[in-house]
Amino acid sequence: MKNEIGRKLTSLTLMTIMFAGGLTIAAPTMFPDTDAQASQKLFVSTTTLQGNAILEIKVSDSAISALDQALTPPAVLVNGAQAPVMVQAVDGNWYAYVADLSNVVAAEAISAGWDYGDSSCSSGIGSGGSATILGTKATTGITPYVEVHNWTTGNTGMVLIAVQCLDLNAYSSVGNNVKGSALDAGTSATTARDEINMLQGIPNVNTNTSLNANNKGNAGMEANATDSSVSGWPLIQAWEMDATSSVCYAGECIDVSLGSANSETAISVNKTVVQDNDHVIVTITDPGLNLDPTYPDEWEFAVTETAGSETTTWRGNETDTYGGNTALTRAQIKTAGFGDGGYLSVTQSETTLANPTSAQVTVYETGPNTGVFTTLMSNDTSDLVTGAHNVASGDEIVTISYAGNSVNLVVAYTDMSMTLDAPDNWAPGESATLTIVDPDANKMSTSAETLSTANEAITIPTITMGSPAWCDDKAAVTVNQDATDDAAGSTVT
Repeated sequence: MKNEIGRKLTSLTLMTIMFAGGLTIAAPTMFPDTDAQASQKLFVSTTTLQGNAILEIKVSDSAISALDQALTPPAVLVNGAQAPVMVQAVDGNWYAYVADLSNVVAAEAISAGWDYGDSSCSSGIGSGGSATILGTKATTGITPYVEVHNWTTGNTGMVLIAVQCLDLNAYSSVGNNVKGSALDAGTSATTARDEINMLQGIPNVNTNTSLNANNKGNAGMEANATDSSVSGWPLIQAWEMDATSSVCYAGECIDVSLGSANSETAISVNKTVVQDNDHVIVTITDPGLNLDPTYPDEWEFAVTETAGSETTTWRGNETDTYGGNTALTRAQIKTAGFGDGGYLSVTQSETTLANPTSAQVTVYETGPNTGVFTTLMSNDTSDLVTGAHNVASGDEIVTISYAGNSVNLVVAYTDMSMTLDAPDNWAPGESATLTIVDPDANKMSTSAETLSTANEAITIPTITMGSPAWCDDKAAVTVNQDATDDAAGSTVT
């Protein structure tokens, strides 16, 4: 007899049985959105910029949105001093990506996998041998981070970086992939540029044929017809930011603070009462973990019960074959400007969570620039799982903490109930309805699960008729004499 007896939504199962059958009901997972402060024409990705995070400035102005015309870029000023280069994208909007210089320098020195590009272009950046995109650092007060070929460790025939800066497409080719090692170019005899991996969802530059060859994006850029790259893009513009930066355009201003975002952090779980083998979904709100405003960030926390020994790894450039980023200690996290955030800790009196001293918990941003992170993975599982019934004992308490915020999990079990609606004289071939109410069997609250005797994590009721023999997860089962005509017994594989 087939042992699968149904599916459930949360704790309720309704099914029809002849000897096997089921009903599947799916429930969507909903995530909240986080909106950055915005005005009519001027937008910023966040109003709280922490550490080495990048700020997106966007101007959406219908008066300068045409793609087939040479236009004067919008004059955006930050604190009346810095005027970042605004680049027109294919959506007609204008973009700039800026960051605090000291925090970027400190972050790259930690070697955590972050690659902001090369900052050597103090004489400006452009095409055709001129600073057509951005003037000198001395004149503009801006340090540009761009993609170049690092000739000193790679192709010895490559021209100096200073020459590349003023003709960014002439001497090098598009990089291999923003994923993988932070320094995956400039280390062999190729002309590939080392990619910036901090802007992985950056919009495409307007390369309309009506624009001059050296004025793509209406920003003095040049398009490469061979590899579709655009000189100087992506571009990160950095300077020493003030504690508060007033970003202004056409009479509209938005204040952006530079500092800790710990006051905006929060932690929550999908359930505070747990049982054995439960997948616990943790949601962390932290704008400071949102380094890339164009693409969902990923982080991996090495959860520990020893205060001070927690580590964190940025996973933004990791792949199935590359996972070599350096794990950050708490001291390094503070150096990068994360304050009390950036790591996850667990305390428990017993061993409810399966070996948290070495657990790796990955959190995924729910979308670009949301600042909300979850342990929920695409396959409806979570890295944070309670142990088996013998270690997840009733009344045990587990505390999960992040940035001064804590949430408690309590282990508690409930009774299940079962009713069978069948005819008085239930005959073979007739259907009956079995209803099971078992909250403890709800191991993953975001999906419709299957109650099956093959799942050792759940104890479920079964109907036994006679003396049946069945196979579990064993390679071979010997069927005894009572269940076979073979007096010596038969081996079933």
